[in-house]
Amino acid sequence: MDSKHKKSAAGKASGRRQFRIASLPCSSSNRLLSGIIAAFYLIGTVLHSPVTAGAPFITIIRPNFTASYHEFIDTSGAFLASEDGSFEARITNPNDTETFYLVVAHVSSNTIVWTANRNSAISGASELRLTTDGFSLHDTAGYTVWSASNLSSVVSALRLLTTGNLVLLDAAKNSLWESFDYPTDVLLAGQNLRRGRFLVSSVSSEDLSEGIYRLTVGDDDATLTWKGLNYWVLSTDTNAFRLTNFRVEYLAMNSSGVYLMGSTVEQTVIELHFNVPATFSGIQIVKLEATGALTIVSRNSTATAQLFSAPTDPCRLPMICGRAGICTSDTKGGSCVCDTEFTPDQETASGAGCVPKDASLALPSPCNGSSGDANVEYLNMTNVSLNGNVRTSVREIVLVLAYSTERIMAIASP
Repeated sequence: MDSKHKKSAAGKASGRRQFRIASLPCSSSNRLLSGIIAAFYLIGTVLHSPVTAGAPFITIIRPNFTASYHEFIDTSGAFLASEDGSFEARITNPNDTETFYLVVAHVSSNTIVWTANRNSAISGASELRLTTDGFSLHDTAGYTVWSASNLSSVVSALRLLTTGNLVLLDAAKNSLWESFDYPTDVLLAGQNLRRGRFLVSSVSSEDLSEGIYRLTVGDDDATLTWKGLNYWVLSTDTNAFRLTNFRVEYLAMNSSGVYLMGSTVEQTVIELHFNVPATFSGIQIVKLEATGALTIVSRNSTATAQLFSAPTDPCRLPMICGRAGICTSDTKGGSCVCDTEFTPDQETASGAGCVPKDASLALPSPCNGSSGDANVEYLNMTNVSLNGNVRTSVREIVLVLAYSTERIMAIASP
C-alpha cells in the first residue's frame, strides 16, 4: 500500500471526508472535476468501503506489494479484506505474544481460520512480498521463511474471497494457489479435506505451530489420532450414519452437517448432522482444538453455539490430564487426579500432569534418552490396564528401566 492509500485509510477511519471545490474559471473547474472523478474511479477498482473504523478496505492486491505488522499497525496487521468484510488477511501476534503469523481471520468472531507460517513464526518487522512469481514471508535478514511459489502461470492478483479462501490469480482470473488446499486446524463451509490430508492441532491459542493431534481422512472413514494411535472414529460416533461403502474422496461441511463424500455428489458415505439454533446466525467452523477435541461451532461477534464435540467423553482425549494424570468420568464431564505417589506438576503452563513426589524418581530430560545417559532405556507396552474402574488419559504405558539407580518404575506417559 503506498502512502497515499494509507492516508486514505486513516481518513476513512476517522469519519467521512467532505470535499469542497473553490470557485475557479470554468475550464479550470472542469479539469479539476475530471481529475477528481478519474482518481476516484481508479481507487474504486482496488478499494472497498471499510466495514468498521480502522479496518482494511483493500480487496485486491497487485504484484510489487509489501506489508508488515509495523506498517499496518493501525489496522492490527490487517492488509486485505473480502468484499463483504467478513474475512481479513492479517500479520498478527495471537494474544499479544512476540511471535507473528500470516493468517486469515473471521472478523466478527475474531477467529483465525488459516495460518501460513505455522512452524516458522516471524517478527513484527518481517515482510510479506507479493510478486509475479507468488507471495512469501521474509525475516528481518531477508531470508524466506514461507512461500507460495512455483506456480503454473504469472501472478496477477491476490484476493480474499467471501468464503475465507485466500487465492492467487493469473490475468485470466484462474486460480494458481489457494489457502483452502492447505488447511491448518480449521475447516470452513465450501472447503474440502481430501483423502490422505489432515487437520493438525495448534500447540495452544498463543503458539500456532503444529501440535500432536490430527484429523485424518482415510479410504472409508475419518479418525482422530495422537502419535499414530486412533482415539476417535467418525463412523462409530452415535451421531454419525454410514450410508454407502464407496471409497471416500473428501470430507466437507455445510450448514446442516459434516459429510464424507465419494467421487460424486450423490455418493455420501457417512453423514453427521447437527442443529443450528433457529435464532442464532453465525459462521460454522470445524476445528481440531489444541486439546485434541474436534469441535463444530456456530460463531458470531457476540456468542458461540456449540454444535458438536468429539470424543463425547473427555477422558478419551490422550493428554486431557497431562503426563501421568488420571482422568475419571463424572457428571461434569471429567476430572483429573494424580496417583497417591504423584503430585500435580506445577512447572507446566496449564498446571496439568503429575510428577513423582520423590524427585529422585523423576524422568531424565529429554525423555527419549538423547541426553547421553546410556543407562536409561524406554520400552513401549501396549494393551495394559492400570485399574479396572479407572481409565487413564493415555494410550500406552512406558516402562522406565533406570539401571544407574537400580530402580524400575512404571508410570503412565503420553
